[in-house]
Amino acid sequence: MNWASLNVKGAGGLGKASLVRSLLKENNISFLALQETQMCNLTEARIRKFWDGSTMEYIKFDASGRSGGIVSIWNPGLFKKDMEMVDRNFIMVRGELIGAGIEISVINVYAQSTGTERRRLWNSLLSILDELQGLCLLIRDFNEVRVPEDRWNSNFDSNNALHFNNFIGSAGLLEYPMSGRSWLDIPGLEEVVKKGLGCHGNERFKDQLLGCKLKGVKDEAKNGEKHAKRPKKKNSLKRSIK
Repeated sequence: MNWASLNVKGAGGLGKASLVRSLLKENNISFLALQETQMCNLTEARIRKFWDGSTMEYIKFDASGRSGGIVSIWNPGLFKKDMEMVDRNFIMVRGELIGAGIEISVINVYAQSTGTERRRLWNSLLSILDELQGLCLLIRDFNEVRVPEDRWNSNFDSNNALHFNNFIGSAGLLEYPMSGRSWLDIPGLEEVVKKGLGCHGNERFKDQLLGCKLKGVKDEAKNGEKHAKRPKKKNSLKRSIK
């Protein structure tokens, strides 16, 4: 099952819905998380414009005026919801991946622009994650960066970054790219993994170093795929909660 997250900066903009639909089709997306709908009365008809016309289920939290607004949409044939939790900054949906028998919690996060509000959100999410069992996936707009190199056209706030990194570490989260190819079944996988894990970087955090090594494995796998001419797929992020 493939996942996608997108800050649409207004669900009413011309052409946005059709662009999202094309992305869903191209990447075979079955769970879509939208942030900043900026609509205080988002209708089901409007939400359906972002889907591909197939059966869907959704949960939303409307914007306050032109601020915020989040929606989670999914294919009920692949994901069966059994519980939900809604807040102005997140939507948590827990359910089963149909056919796999796997329980997973999916949290669509939209963080506010102020550091105080974001710290409140980190604490709320930590409390929720502590209660969850099994796999958990956060797809989001955190509105925060971890290191100065990630900040563009604005000032880096080391204090906010510290709180953000503490949240990631306390929650046991791992950061992965949300795009790429499926490489688990390529010939010579063992050799690919060995070469990829030999990657060494200058990352400051353990999870970033792990991400570097995983990227190395993926890059090696891509080289193998080029020779095998395998079709494109989209990766997803999963985390195991102890």
